[in-house]
Amino acid sequence: MLQLLREWPPGYGGIERVAHHMAVEWQQQGKVCTVYSLANEPKGLNLKDPLLVPYKRTSIPCLTMGQLRIPLPSKAIFNLLISSEDLHAHLPCPGILIIIAIAAILKPNRKISVHWHSFLKIDRSFKGLMIGIYQLIAIKYVKRLRMIITTSPVLITELIRCGCKSSRLHLLPCCLDENLEKESLALPIRKSQSSKQLKVIYIGRLDSYKRVDWLINSLKKMNNSWQLDIIGNGPNIDYLKSISKNEPVRFWGLLKESSKLRRIAKADVLVLPSDRSNEAFGIVQLEAMASGIPAISFISPKSGMDWVSRIPGLIWSHKPDDLSELLDHLANQPEWRIVLGEQSRLRYSSLFSHSIWKKRFQELI
Repeated sequence: MLQLLREWPPGYGGIERVAHHMAVEWQQQGKVCTVYSLANEPKGLNLKDPLLVPYKRTSIPCLTMGQLRIPLPSKAIFNLLISSEDLHAHLPCPGILIIIAIAAILKPNRKISVHWHSFLKIDRSFKGLMIGIYQLIAIKYVKRLRMIITTSPVLITELIRCGCKSSRLHLLPCCLDENLEKESLALPIRKSQSSKQLKVIYIGRLDSYKRVDWLINSLKKMNNSWQLDIIGNGPNIDYLKSISKNEPVRFWGLLKESSKLRRIAKADVLVLPSDRSNEAFGIVQLEAMASGIPAISFISPKSGMDWVSRIPGLIWSHKPDDLSELLDHLANQPEWRIVLGEQSRLRYSSLFSHSIWKKRFQELI
């Protein structure tokens, strides 16, 4: 079995994690899995794989133009294209789409499937136009494939609206690593505290579409005291540090899984304030829910973020303008936070646990 994606897995992003978990499961079933990526193995960054990688990985040389990666002729891509092995590709990425289209032409009977991770946001700019053209072509292509896997009912509904046949669409929500899940579920539900200081945590890449600035500004408007832990790195880190100067905000950078879990264990709530459909699931929400704290996100068109962490006890507008008020209510009502934590863990266990994911995955393959 071959997998194809943009980044070097398992990485720190959702798509890489999904590809990693699938490769590990294939290996455990005695099937050889090789993961091809359009990114070179990270070097000189002092970054180590956060999870054990028991499968083979191969880089495909590519020409990088901004965020666009165009695959170049190489031995790696030649071996991928002439292989008769099943191929599972992770979208979105124009370079990935080009490769699987060529693979289908060279081997018409080859089994090719895709993982549709997200719909990209299209704005009124030249870049937005190019993204729109790519996405239109991608949808027209994947509609012809026998199997399209995606991560939430929200994305399935949107893909059907775009013309995909429901019989070819399959739901496989993201999951956590088994060891991380075990450690997270072992954490006790947060106890009621007399202090009204709300401990908030954000985990993810520090990029513009993540809107961590919205979170910081919402916290500044609170009437109660608060503390924010930010785990991750990215191009917006200097800007975020500038707007949070003299505020109770701590930047932890990239952490190992064990260190990240210790930070989650001290938090009352996780906020994922992304405002685009690029953020379609939010695996960090699962980390929070399994650990017994609620995860807050905004409703975004063509995104399953809100669906992931939706619990009956948390009813609000899901709009950025009301985030500050919601956080104040959470600070004022520690008993409510306990209920939300219990509901979050129950939702995780009933929908997203690794045993449920494993069963669904086996049914698909």
